[in-house]
Amino acid sequence: MAYATGTTVTVASSQMEIARTLERYKVHTYSFGARPGLAMVEFEIDGYPIRVAVPLPAKPVREKGPSPETGRTVNLWTRWEQDVKECWRALLLLIKANLEAVERGIVKVEEAFMAYLITNDGRTLGDVVLPSFRENQLAIEAGKAEAASR
Repeated sequence: MAYATGTTVTVASSQMEIARTLERYKVHTYSFGARPGLAMVEFEIDGYPIRVAVPLPAKPVREKGPSPETGRTVNLWTRWEQDVKECWRALLLLIKANLEAVERGIVKVEEAFMAYLITNDGRTLGDVVLPSFRENQLAIEAGKAEAASR
């Protein structure tokens, strides 16, 4: 079962808790954002600009429809709102866990939030590095498969 399944905490309450968490760890500059398919928090800590985002489910085009589990007609908008609330709770958990790891000295800020560091062109380091990393991994796997077939 995913974290926060069935939560009754509103998105606004999760955002307030994220704000309190950031302030508790001495982060005083932050903002929240959302666009179709994405919820995010941007903040700066120790001079590092950070954007942590989680994917959001697509909003259904109609209010009612069949449940994927049972086939019964359900309110798809209510289900979508629940999914969005759960995503914001997961975003809180991610931020809180990383800040606590930094506070405890387990990792440095730049290690805890490496994939989320914002580069000069506005992308995150994860956006920049991960595609080439995946390509490299696929090339390695292809090379191994080719070598094994010889």
